[in-house]
This record gives sequence, C-alpha cells and structure tokens, in this order.
Amino acid sequence: MSGRYILQKHIKEISFLSNKLTFRRLFIRKIYPILKKHNPYVPILIREAMGVTPVLWIRYGFDTKKSMEKKKAFP
Repeated sequence: MSGRYILQKHIKEISFLSNKLTFRRLFIRKIYPILKKHNPYVPILIREAMGVTPVLWIRYGFDTKKSMEKKKAFP
C-alpha cells in the first residue's frame, strides 16, 4: 500500500488549492505523513481559498507544471 505514495524522481513540488476545510483536515491527518515519509525532499503545499475550484498542481521542473481540477483529482 505504501508503494503508491512514492513519487517519481522528476516531481519537484505538489500543491493543493482547496476551498473546504474537511479536505485539508483529511489530507493532513492521513495522507501528508505518508507522503512526507516516502518523499522527504518534495515540498507539499496546501492552500485554502474561498470560492475556488479545488486544484492539484504538480511541478516537474522550472516551467513544467500540470494541474488537475476537482473532477479528476479529488473524489
């Protein structure tokens, strides 16, 4: 199970933008500790804003960034 939390080596940063406190709590309690344990050098940013669509960004390099909106990234 923990193998799915090991990120590929070319991933440089993960950033979450969420408008719900419940997602942030769930992520911090359950997923964040496992991700940091297996990927200690990858920054994981969590941002909260009112009235936004939840988005997940993954940065691969200086100018390479991909995003997934709520329908794809979050159940």
